[in-house]
Amino acid sequence: MPHIVLKSFPLSEEERVAVTTALSQALQQSLGKSEASISIAIEEVSKEDWNETVYQPEILPNLEKLTKKLGYSY
Repeated sequence: MPHIVLKSFPLSEEERVAVTTALSQALQQSLGKSEASISIAIEEVSKEDWNETVYQPEILPNLEKLTKKLGYSY
C-alpha cells in the first residue's frame, strides 16, 4: 500500500523514471510510507485513444471524485 496506476500519453524512458521517482517520493513524504511499500504502474495510451479509453469511461463519470480537477474537456 499504496499502489498508483498512471495513465499517460506515451513517455520516454527518462520521463518514466522521473515520474515514478517523483510519485514515490511524494507518497513517502506525504503519507510517511516506506519506498518498499509503494508500487507504481504506467499505462500508456495514445492521444488518439485517450477520449475513448480514459476520458469517457474513467474521468467523465467520476468528475466528483477527482481530487485534482482537470482543465480540459472533449
